[in-house]
Amino acid sequence: MKFLSNLNNPLSRGTDSPMPNAHFNISWFFLRTLLLFLIICSLFISCSCSKSGTDPPPPPVKPDTTSHDIEWQEFTFGYRNSTLNDVCIINENNIWA
Repeated sequence: MKFLSNLNNPLSRGTDSPMPNAHFNISWFFLRTLLLFLIICSLFISCSCSKSGTDPPPPPVKPDTTSHDIEWQEFTFGYRNSTLNDVCIINENNIWA
């Protein structure tokens, strides 16, 4: 009866099987292939992430635009609810409101 039960179960292989270590060979092949794949992937990743030995150049120095050499003068015009909508500045001596 043991011989018949082995025929019903395709995963169990007895000593009478022509390939008694087939399952072991397949898993060993799979593990070797997986290990080789992981080694190759890690080599590609480590080579692509390497930094160059030089630092990037510093950004160019731009002129300072936060300070202005302008002296403001305050003029009172109109009545209480007067508004100034537009100012046209042609040069430092020619300003129109």
